[in-house]
Amino acid sequence: MSSVPAPRRPLGRPRIAEREPGPFGRALRAYRDARDLTLVQVATIIGVQASTICRWEAGRARPSGCVRAAVEREIPTLRAALARDGRKSNDSKA
Repeated sequence: MSSVPAPRRPLGRPRIAEREPGPFGRALRAYRDARDLTLVQVATIIGVQASTICRWEAGRARPSGCVRAAVEREIPTLRAALARDGRKSNDSKA
């Protein structure tokens, strides 16, 4: 009798449903595009990893705490987008 192996579970984390980027993610991407900057260049300016910038732009994460302050300090043009994104997230929690 031959044994049939059990189906394998895919490696890695399960996919998280894609979210629509908020005002901050769209503004950050527009900032990068307008200045022809890479994810790595913007990440270096702010002091985070390029994957973090990618998650922010995709709407899978938002900056908070000291990282948010660094974004506001290093890229002041994104301040308004952060505020709009914050209001949106607070409204959705209520």
